[in-house]
Amino acid sequence: MYYPFAELHNVGPPTALTDFEDLTGIWTSYAFFATVEGAPQFCVAGVPKQQSMLTKLTAALPQFGVKSPSCAPLSAGVVRAGYVGEAGGPLPPRIAVYLVDPAVRELRLFDAGGGMSLARGDAKLEMDRVFFASVSPGSPPVRFQVSRGPGPPAGR
Repeated sequence: MYYPFAELHNVGPPTALTDFEDLTGIWTSYAFFATVEGAPQFCVAGVPKQQSMLTKLTAALPQFGVKSPSCAPLSAGVVRAGYVGEAGGPLPPRIAVYLVDPAVRELRLFDAGGGMSLARGDAKLEMDRVFFASVSPGSPPVRFQVSRGPGPPAGR
């Protein structure tokens, strides 16, 4: 859900996710934690690509799209939160990002038609892992399956 940056409190340090390009330039998406109305949130913002990695996001930075930053409430589950890119959002419609338990080694996403996307766990956000995947625009993931090291995968 979109929140104006001024409504975000206790904004944590950002983790770079991916760079993408549109007609206005090159952008970088960042994941971070923030508090909205007293509730912890997993947030994603798209900002102009910098010469070096950002260590802090502020309201002064231009945002990509009219829905940046977008946030999702945190859960206590294995998959704690997620965001699927959308038109006007901080990630393009073909990309999804998920915050997962640090023990997760593999995340598979499935759309309503059964199509699978294998997510890559390339980043960390504090103690958790951040996975992102290419997804079919207009066909967002509706379920997931995770592997946590040795043993059979868990799913929902």
